[in-house]
Amino acid sequence: TLVRNTRTELESLTNAFHMNLTAMGMLSFLVGLFIFYQAMSLSFIQRQRLVGILRQTGVNGTQLAQALLLELSLLVFIAWACGNFFGLILANELIPAVSSSLSDLYDANVGLTIGWSWQSSLYSL
Repeated sequence: TLVRNTRTELESLTNAFHMNLTAMGMLSFLVGLFIFYQAMSLSFIQRQRLVGILRQTGVNGTQLAQALLLELSLLVFIAWACGNFFGLILANELIPAVSSSLSDLYDANVGLTIGWSWQSSLYSL
């Protein structure tokens, strides 16, 4: 029973560690959303003059909305692709540190690997 209790305790500790990492990841995501919102707001505020000029030259509201939506869609796609690519690289670089932390703190040998997944990638969109 000692081995079973140790395994249960180890599983409970690694689950707590995993929950902590997940919470930090979610917090990072919220900070990223806030930064993106502020950047887009600033971008639209800086272009109010240009929008006024375009409206005076005959561009209707639908055309202007379509152009802004196209630009925003392109920015989201580029940010999505870069975020997934660099996030995967960063995660794979940080895995040894997390694994050594688990090993040092809880004496747990955890083989962590992160690979590309379209499903996970679409969640980030």
